[in-house]
Parts: sequence; structure tokens; C-alpha cells
Amino acid sequence: MRTAGSLLLLFGQNLTHIIALTTGHLDHQDSHQTIRLDSTPIRLPSPLPSLPV
Repeated sequence: MRTAGSLLLLFGQNLTHIIALTTGHLDHQDSHQTIRLDSTPIRLPSPLPSLPV
């Protein structure tokens, strides 16, 4: 729940879009966690990758 709230606040995503996200949208690039909300990966801020799902 905290992760969904963070995505809502940080990136302005609709809840229906957040619910549709899968682990395929997450990736590691240059030792940083990224999320792909559209076609461009976005580097997640430091505390967000460690939040419980």
C-alpha cells in the first residue's frame, strides 16, 4: 500500500495504472532500481525500492 501511495504522489499515476504494474516493469540499471511507467525507465528515489509491497 505504501508503494502504491508513493507512486501516486511521486509520479502522479492513476490507481488503475498502478494496479496493472507487474514485476516486468521493474529493472536494475547502473546499480539503481528503475520502473518503466511508459516507454522510458525512471530511476526510483532511494527509499522507494525498499518499501514493502
